[in-house]
Amino acid sequence: MPCSTKWSYMLIEWTRYRPKLKIKRVLWIFPSNGWVKYNTDRASRGNLGRSSYAFCLRNNKGDVEYAE
Repeated sequence: MPCSTKWSYMLIEWTRYRPKLKIKRVLWIFPSNGWVKYNTDRASRGNLGRSSYAFCLRNNKGDVEYAE
């Protein structure tokens, strides 16, 4: 999005800005009895420096057994 360099014009442009959202439906399937499902997530800004991760284990009822 092109943006002005004057602060007053920036405020006007930002109040008019409407982001384009993309919505995607995702279905989570429960694991079988006696099993747990391992879900992960990670984040990085494309560099080799700092990044983060998270994970959780869910049982066959969808309850979180462990998360970090």
